[in-house]
Amino acid sequence: MPRAQREITLAGPLLDARHRLMEKGWARKPLRDYDPSQSSRMRLKEWDYLGVFTGDHFLTVMVTHLGYLAVGACQLLDLVARRKMIERVAASPFGLGCRMSRSSLTGESRIEILRRSVRFNHADTGREVHADWPAAARRPGLRVRLNVMPPPKGHDSIVMCTPIGDRGFYYNHKVSGLRVSGSVEEDGRRFNLAGDALATLDWGRGVWAWKTFWNWATACGRTEDGRDVRLNLGCGFGDLSAATENCFFVDGRITKLEDVTFDCDRKNLEKPWTFRSDDSSLDLTLEPVYLNTKHTNLGLARSVLHQVFGRFSGTLRLGREQIKIRALRGWAEEHHARW
Repeated sequence: MPRAQREITLAGPLLDARHRLMEKGWARKPLRDYDPSQSSRMRLKEWDYLGVFTGDHFLTVMVTHLGYLAVGACQLLDLVARRKMIERVAASPFGLGCRMSRSSLTGESRIEILRRSVRFNHADTGREVHADWPAAARRPGLRVRLNVMPPPKGHDSIVMCTPIGDRGFYYNHKVSGLRVSGSVEEDGRRFNLAGDALATLDWGRGVWAWKTFWNWATACGRTEDGRDVRLNLGCGFGDLSAATENCFFVDGRITKLEDVTFDCDRKNLEKPWTFRSDDSSLDLTLEPVYLNTKHTNLGLARSVLHQVFGRFSGTLRLGREQIKIRALRGWAEEHHARW
């Protein structure tokens, strides 16, 4: 029997007096007020993450606060040459020099330690994302300046209010297909983002279990007849009885899905991945072009991330209409974390 996908439509506080979600489900835009003082700082997990496709490259900028540790990071991948061009990480014990915004629509998230910094800031022209690393003995300096345009007025996004265990929760806002301009500079070399650069923003706040696993897939682009298409799929953690984060967007309007099966060869993640929804509204295949595996060991925080970049093809069903998807740029990931 199909599961209800409970849509949250009213604004209000995120948590009740017992520090549990006031309402679980999904929304088209952020409606709930997040107050970090309602949860123990040492249990909170907070992040601002931006992933940018620009031609044959992929750029990541991120700031994360885990309570006992804050991290800023930047990575630039060459998907054609299948290599990392740039990678920088800065960590701060107990989050010294780090602050995180209370909303995905306003405020600033930043980390600054020993002249290394990452900053997400809302401005009149959109979201400014900056990263700076000074030159070191064996590593040149790095400067990233990005301007992320807001989505067109009236376009939907996906917001999740997901319970995790008895007292945990996840408040998440994801927006894909965002236009980006800017540049990356390293050691006198300047890398300008191409005009077709598209970004996905992942803004997350919550109280999580120490051991966590998830799958996530996202893609964006246009069909052959010019329609704007975006994709967000996910599974692996939390109580999804009220809603999943699975959905797709056509010309800015969301189509909500129930369960979606992620099917891949975990012994060889560079083989094609398939994604199918229970109601047959989505049937897609990801043809990988590059697998980026990242092992992180920061003491208490450890993770293994497999990101598979490539192009999605297949079909989406919108009412009685079948939409053909060909070579939509995106990625899928498998993430195991102890944090």
